Amino acid sequence: MNKPRIISLCAGAGIGEIGIAAHFDTVLSVDSWWRACVAHMQNHSGVRCVHGDIRDAGLREWARETVGTIDGIIATPPCPSFSQAGPRKPKHADTATFESIADWVQIFQPEFLILENVVGLRRSPVLKRFKASLKEYGYQTVEWILNASSFGVPQHRRRLFLIATKEGAPVPEQPKPTHGLGLQPHRTLRDAIGDLPEEEALALGCAPLSPSRAALMAQIPPGKNWSRLPEEERERVIASCGGKKPHPRICRRYEWSDTPLAVLTGPHVQRFTAPLPPHVNRPFSVVEYLRIQGVTRPFQVFGNLKEKYRQVGNGVPPALMSAVCEAVAAAVTKGVTESFH
Repeated sequence: MNKPRIISLCAGAGIGEIGIAAHFDTVLSVDSWWRACVAHMQNHSGVRCVHGDIRDAGLREWARETVGTIDGIIATPPCPSFSQAGPRKPKHADTATFESIADWVQIFQPEFLILENVVGLRRSPVLKRFKASLKEYGYQTVEWILNASSFGVPQHRRRLFLIATKEGAPVPEQPKPTHGLGLQPHRTLRDAIGDLPEEEALALGCAPLSPSRAALMAQIPPGKNWSRLPEEERERVIASCGGKKPHPRICRRYEWSDTPLAVLTGPHVQRFTAPLPPHVNRPFSVVEYLRIQGVTRPFQVFGNLKEKYRQVGNGVPPALMSAVCEAVAAAVTKGVTESFH
């Protein structure tokens, strides 16, 4: 039996595609950042990746004529408008992207839609309007909040998945965790990067620490953070955070037994220092970011160092995406089977 055919919107460099490929056949990927498109094509030579803005009606029409009938759409739109780490501006261009995704659904009428974003999207009226549009087009929706660490990813990364299926079709069941309390243990930093030689870890680059920040971080042992610094330097860190008590992740050094927090779209070593590895006095490298995302196969990213970090940080961990796709694929198969009886 052939895999269901899907279109991937806001596909990025193709990290999530690793998880998608096990369950679906991606016939077209689209992203508005050309460097991400280059990376996607290098990492998935069998997938056609187009550089374009999904808000462009002409692109949608071209895709409809070129691709024809599809079974599903997977969309991982930008999240700065809804992320705790972002500006959360309702008028940000990200919000218009959701309207466009609804337009793609209306035009293609797929059997399902998988949309991934930060949990903060739930607080936004954008989600309410988006779900209303889907309902108008004949779709039912269900929402899952899943943590990547529950599916074998060495990273605590909570994400919202909105699954839309046609009214009356089987509703996918939320995937069951494989790691956690009473299950397999969460994967740790040692599991992710413990075997990496330094030369290999630095192969795709690593952001530098300034001499002053390097001296500061050298004083922090594994498992500790800014609160372990001498008083004068603690005050400096507090001042750099606008006079507010810094988040526990600020100037933190992980232990090997830790499951890291969500990787960001950069090493964030300017205004403050995000968590550092336990064994070296530098930020996590691009390769280490990939490992923490759960990417263990060779993977290419392009551009300057900042752009490489962004391509990796924007990705959906493959194991998490695979778990979601598997659950949706099971429901689609069930619907097809029932239609023959």
